[in-house]
Amino acid sequence: MTRDEVLKAVATGEFLREVDLSGLDLSGADLSGGTFEDVNLRGANLENANLRESVIVKTDFTGADLSGATFQLAQTNESVFEKAMMHRTNLGATQFANSNFATVDMLNLECEQAQFAQCNFDGARVRETQVVAAAFVGCTTEGLDLTGSAIERTAMIGANFANAILDGVRFDRAMMLESNFVGISLSGRTIVTSTFMGCDMTGVDLSGADLTQCNFKGARLVGAEFDGASATSALFIEAQLQDASLRKANLQSSLFIDADVSRADFSDANLKQTIFTNAVCAGAIFGGVSLYEADMSHADLTMCNFTGANLYRTRLHCVKEDRTIFGPARALTLGTDEPRAEAENFEPQY
Repeated sequence: MTRDEVLKAVATGEFLREVDLSGLDLSGADLSGGTFEDVNLRGANLENANLRESVIVKTDFTGADLSGATFQLAQTNESVFEKAMMHRTNLGATQFANSNFATVDMLNLECEQAQFAQCNFDGARVRETQVVAAAFVGCTTEGLDLTGSAIERTAMIGANFANAILDGVRFDRAMMLESNFVGISLSGRTIVTSTFMGCDMTGVDLSGADLTQCNFKGARLVGAEFDGASATSALFIEAQLQDASLRKANLQSSLFIDADVSRADFSDANLKQTIFTNAVCAGAIFGGVSLYEADMSHADLTMCNFTGANLYRTRLHCVKEDRTIFGPARALTLGTDEPRAEAENFEPQY
C-alpha cells in the first residue's frame, strides 16, 4: 500500500490487517482511530504521526521512527517496538499489554497515566522523561536506562532493576512493590514519600539520599547503606536490616516496629522519637546516637552497644538485655512499666 492508500483506508474506517508497510514514509500522517492488526511497520517513518485512539494488535514497529508521534488513548497489544526511536512521543493514557520495548530509544516522553502490563523493557533507554501517574505491572526491566528521569506517582509491581542505570533518577510518591533493587546505587537521590514494600534491596546504596517519609515495610535491606541519609518519618516495619550501615543518618520519628536490625551500625545517627517496638537489635551499634524519647519496648538488645548515646527518656519497657553496654546514660532511661507489663501479660480466667 502507498501512503495515500493507507490514509484513505484509515479515514474510511477500514481495518488494516496483514499488510506490509515496512519502510513506508508516514511522517505527519493522521492515523487516529485506526485499527492495525498484524501490520509490518518495520523501519517505517512515523515521525509526528497521529495514532491517537487507535487499536494496535500484533504490529511490528521494529526500528521505526516514532519521534513526535502521539499514541494518546491508544490500545496496543502484543506489538513490537524493538530498536524504535521514540523521542518526544506522546503515550499519555495509552494502554500497552504484552508488548516488546527491548532496546527502544525513548527520550523526553509524555507518558502521564500510561499503563504497561507484561511488557519487556530489557535494555530500553527511557531518558529525561517525566513518568507521571503511570503503571508498570509484571514488566521486565533488566538493564533499563532511566538516566535523568523522574518517577512520580507511578506504580511498578514486580520490576527487576538488576543492572539498571538510574543516574540522576528522582522518585516522588512512587510505589515500588515486590521489585528487585539488589546492589543498585541510589546514592544522593531524592526519593521522597515513596513506597518500597516487599522489595529486595539487598546491598542497595542509599547513602546521602533523601528518603523522607518513605515506606520500606517488609523490604529486604540486608547490608544496605544509609550513611548520611535523611529518612525522617520513614517506615521500616518488619524490614530486614541485618548488617546495614546507617551511620550519621537522620531517622527521626521513623518506625522500626518488628524490624530485624541485627548487627546494624547506627553510629552517630539521629534516632529521636523513633520506635523499635519488638525489634531484633542483637549486636547493633548505637554509639553516639540520640535516642531522645525513643521507644524500644520489647526489643531484643542482646550485645548492643549504646556507648555515648543520648538515652534521655528512652523507653526500655520489657527489653531483652544480655551483655548490653549502656554506660551512665542508662540512668536517664524509662525502664519497665510494671502496671503495663501486668496488663500485657494478663490472661483472663474462664
